[in-house]
Parts: sequence; structure tokens; C-alpha cells
Amino acid sequence: FGGEDLLPPNSSKFQQACYQIDLARMEKEPFYGERAFRRLRAVNIAYRRKIFNRNSFNTSLISLQEPELHHRLIKEGLTAKFNPKIAVYHDRRKDVRSLFRQMYRNGKAKMQLIKLHGSETLSFEDIVSVAVPFLTLYFIFAHFSYSSRLLVTWIALLALYYIAKPFYILSKTSKLNLYPQMFKAVLSREIGYSLGILAGLKEFFK
Repeated sequence: FGGEDLLPPNSSKFQQACYQIDLARMEKEPFYGERAFRRLRAVNIAYRRKIFNRNSFNTSLISLQEPELHHRLIKEGLTAKFNPKIAVYHDRRKDVRSLFRQMYRNGKAKMQLIKLHGSETLSFEDIVSVAVPFLTLYFIFAHFSYSSRLLVTWIALLALYYIAKPFYILSKTSKLNLYPQMFKAVLSREIGYSLGILAGLKEFFK
């Protein structure tokens, strides 16, 4: 079981922006089962000791050890509880560079998870994270022309996505003043994760 992780007082503007991503999806009521396993994070979680009689964290993973363990616990039919009232303070990444590195590791680790457990651990976000850079490279090299409407349209759509997503998140938390920092956070998170997944493909096909 476990719960939310809150932003400590006196956090920087960038940390506040990163926190808005979690705040936008914050739960109000407790819930159980697979959904709880998917929501729990290492910063605020406790396990019954007997869990580790048959299971342990997979130390071969470079990141995402908790989600991988939770996937196995779900397969065993075990139950988890998420209670938002059980909260702890937790620092977010302090700058674009550290956030990028974290998401890059997560992307590589996600490919390790998919190799271990197959498509059961694949999400829509993972598919998009692979499709976006591949499509971008395809449009650049296959349609490289200043008059290429397809290339221009694709670049415009990407720009619109990265501009609109920070606004969408902040519209849920009423913190639009954090838009400049949120834009950097979203860009860092998504590009880092996409590049991590692409880097993980090398190990995936070994």
C-alpha cells in the first residue's frame, strides 16, 4: 500500500512545474487492485514482508524496478491499495538536464520490461514515443524539400503538440503562470523518454 508524494515547500519554479504533471492526475479517494499497483511509486510504498519470500526487485534493470515487480505481483493475483491520504514530501528533478536523464533511463528500462514480459507492459505512450522520432526522421529523409507539405505539416503538428500539452496540464491545476517551466519539463520528459526507448531497441534485439 502507499499514497501520494507531495511537493516540499520552497521548491523551485521548475520543480513546481514538474509537480503539476502529478497534481493534474491526483486521486481523491482510495482504490485497490491492478489500478493501485499501476499508480504506486517507490517514494511512498510499503510491502508485506511475505511478498519477498518469493519475489525480489530485478536488479538487472537500469530503472523501473518497482513497476516490473508490480507486474509480477499482479500476475500472482495479489492486491494493492492506493490511499491519497497517505502522503510524503518528495523532491522533483531540479533542472532540465536531470529530468532528461531520468526519462532517458526510464525509456531504456521500458524496453527491458517489454523484452522480459512482452506486450503486456506496452502502453500507448510507448508506441507514441517510438513512432514520433521514426516518423520525423522518415519525413525528413524521404520528403526533404522546402516545398514538402507533408514535412511542414508534420513539424507543425509536433510544435502544436508540445505547445498545447503544457497548457492542457496547467489548465487542470490552474497554474498557467508556470507555462514557461512546464514547456521545458514536457519537452525534456518526452524527448528523453523517446530517445531512451530508441536506445533500448539495440539491447531489445540482442
